[in-house]
Amino acid sequence: YIVKNQIKSLSDLKKFDVDGYKFSKEDSEKNLLVFKR
Repeated sequence: YIVKNQIKSLSDLKKFDVDGYKFSKEDSEKNLLVFKR
């Protein structure tokens, strides 16, 4: 996803939305991004 979509920033990565998986701000930490379905 990162390479295919040329993700260059953290904010772009947080827009990830594939197969029902999305960024979860509530479950994420400073150095750990969590994506949930």
